[in-house]
Amino acid sequence: MPHTSSRFAIFLSPLLLLLTRTTLASILDRIATCSPGSTPHQCGSQVGLQMKTQINHYVNTNDSVSKLRDFIETDFGSTLLSQYLDLHTSTFPHYISEISGLSTSSNTPFNLLFAINIQSELLLHLDNDYELTGCSDYHVRNLWSHNEDGPPSSDTYMVKTDQYIAFTYPGQLSGWAWSLNRHGICQSINALTSYNGEIGIGVKFLARSLLDASSLDEAISLTKNINNGGGQHFNLGQFQNPSIYSIETSSLTPTSVLNISKKTHFFHANIYQHNDANPIKGDVISSIHRLSRATTHFTQSENPPTSVSDLLNIMSDQSDPFNYYIYRGNNNVDHDVTFTTTIFDLKNGMVSVWDERTVEGVEARVVYGVKNGEIVVLDNVDERSFTSDKGVGFEMLTLPIPNYVYLGMGGVMVVMCFLSKCKFTRKRNGEKGYELIT
Repeated sequence: MPHTSSRFAIFLSPLLLLLTRTTLASILDRIATCSPGSTPHQCGSQVGLQMKTQINHYVNTNDSVSKLRDFIETDFGSTLLSQYLDLHTSTFPHYISEISGLSTSSNTPFNLLFAINIQSELLLHLDNDYELTGCSDYHVRNLWSHNEDGPPSSDTYMVKTDQYIAFTYPGQLSGWAWSLNRHGICQSINALTSYNGEIGIGVKFLARSLLDASSLDEAISLTKNINNGGGQHFNLGQFQNPSIYSIETSSLTPTSVLNISKKTHFFHANIYQHNDANPIKGDVISSIHRLSRATTHFTQSENPPTSVSDLLNIMSDQSDPFNYYIYRGNNNVDHDVTFTTTIFDLKNGMVSVWDERTVEGVEARVVYGVKNGEIVVLDNVDERSFTSDKGVGFEMLTLPIPNYVYLGMGGVMVVMCFLSKCKFTRKRNGEKGYELIT
């Protein structure tokens, strides 16, 4: 999950981790469905009714929601919420209707559910000092992997309509996590945050709009032509299309769209890497550690990743000496946990969801595909069914690192940045692996 947490790290007990680790089957089996042809309000009503227990538990027990509820009950928060509602009603009335349906059937106040769906933007007006944690993605040619990370208390579920299937957080619009739509458009998210003090469109609404895109070009256009209220990173691709896009949005700068070629290895966490947006004040040390680990131990290794097995190995990594893991497990410093690892195989048209700590030969928990415009579950698929295009070289993208110091144990890596950015690149065969789209 794209996630913004408090500054205080929580050390999870082994028992809590065991409980969270055994929830993957229940998450994937917990599917809210919408009848074919449902209106947005009808779909929201159906999801709210089916997931009423999860939504009510989330809004009544989550600390961030409690903070949000208190804020919107103040004069300042109430006025701000009204301004955001006017903007989103005029821009995305159908998604407001969807939230209204969720509210009615789950018996949850509409204002609270709407506030949850613009939580990132609202709370920036209250406190712009955050620690950014959240999801991780690693790309290699036509494959990419995604760890869905979030608070262990999240009552997550799947939503399946005739348009998409999406990992979804309680009371929130689908799209703000990994997803697949009927046109084969694949999406995953990494939380980014930027703040300009203005009212703008919430990232969850933008993410929801991508689920309705019928082409990759349309999805990219949506990210570039909107008044962003915050920041976000989107990983976007489409079945049978060789291009994968890294898209960083910001309320401070134009959207940056990077076309990652088949010969590129690329890791993204919760830090701006190709957009000139200055990150919000806050500690992004978790991202620095994950980025450094992926770069020095995988991309720059003697045998850089080329297969699904390699990707699963990366996304299962728990070797950071300071316990900022790519795979959130036992003794991770930040309080998130990894719910799922998802592999997007664009060449073969498959989206697979895997168990934690997966090794070669272990079957995916479930594999989704698209047949005749319908999202289906594919049977008899294991690791050997996935392929990556062969390539002769790659370029590791230029990675900007903010003003932080990262010291790797054993002399693995020392990064000291005294300017606004430090750039690290590695090339083979002198070939470029990406192009910047202006």
